[in-house]
Amino acid sequence: MVDCRCTGCAVVRAACDFRCSRCEVTTVPDLPAEHVAVDGRGPAVLLCSGLGGNWFDWDGVVHLLSSERQVIRSDRPGYGLNPPAAEVPSIRGEVERLRRLMHELTLRGPTIVVGHSLGGLYAEALARTHPSLVGGVVLVDGSVPTPSRTALSPDCRDSIAQTLAGLLVGSGVPTLVPTAHRLLIGSVRESGSSRSEVAATVLRGRSYIRALLREYAAYPRLVADLMEIRGSAPLLGPALVIAADSGRAFPSSARWIRMQRRAARELRAECVVLTPARHHLMVDRAADVAGLIRSAGSK
Repeated sequence: MVDCRCTGCAVVRAACDFRCSRCEVTTVPDLPAEHVAVDGRGPAVLLCSGLGGNWFDWDGVVHLLSSERQVIRSDRPGYGLNPPAAEVPSIRGEVERLRRLMHELTLRGPTIVVGHSLGGLYAEALARTHPSLVGGVVLVDGSVPTPSRTALSPDCRDSIAQTLAGLLVGSGVPTLVPTAHRLLIGSVRESGSSRSEVAATVLRGRSYIRALLREYAAYPRLVADLMEIRGSAPLLGPALVIAADSGRAFPSSARWIRMQRRAARELRAECVVLTPARHHLMVDRAADVAGLIRSAGSK
């Protein structure tokens, strides 16, 4: 059973027609229009996509989890079917958006928060700043935050990203994105269906390219935000790190696994390495990821 909701103003109502079989539009004070996919019933699991990720990338995992879990997918501003935000992407801004979303959905009991890649930064920050809401964190081949120096301010980097997005849109590059996404990730389970058409519409949209470049440009600030939070808020609940090992004898692969294991030790988390696997584990190894999320929620 799929319950696809749109929180916020009714400007998103027209997009609901091809979203799913059942869609609701409600008004939430001070909360922008938002597309939220809620599947299943049971203990809550909140999925946070990585850079450039959308709700449909998790279809395989959701299909396997929703029979016994309530699985929530909500894309960040500009991704999926959500409108863009005026503000520069930030950890605290996204954490507040997730907190409001969880409050609006009145989730029962502590939620397992899952973050893929860059989404792991948001998942960890949410767990540290709102421990009463989070029952555990699962990082799926998560980004390993490393502080970096940049001479440009966050606003300057954001301005450059938006300018570049405009140039790319004007050159027609976004029309190639759905094909590249399908070849590299292949995330939509129902190839050739209306679901695939929705994904293609999202991926070639102006908002998607803009959101991706803005978030990429904001990465140094996101890392700095998380480091600041780490210094003041402990990670109280259990954590699990799932790492993707390509299985190939490349120095970069071995280095990545070492980084993932080190990150797990720093978080006092269990580390599980899946081999062979690619970065988008929720697509490449959906059954394994679903099983690990399920086990994390039962501890």
